[in-house]
Amino acid sequence: MDPVSAIGLAGNIFQFIDFAAKLFSEAQNIYESVTGLPDEHQELKIIAHRLESITAV
Repeated sequence: MDPVSAIGLAGNIFQFIDFAAKLFSEAQNIYESVTGLPDEHQELKIIAHRLESITAV
């Protein structure tokens, strides 16, 4: 295998491992949450409800 292909393969492997780690981390976050939503979505939901209450006046 030529060096350029080896570097490309190593980069692809690293990218796959990084993606799998992020996916596992997010799945664990959702599994451990009380609401079944990721933390970011829960925060956005709270903000949306606050905005609704402000604009309902």
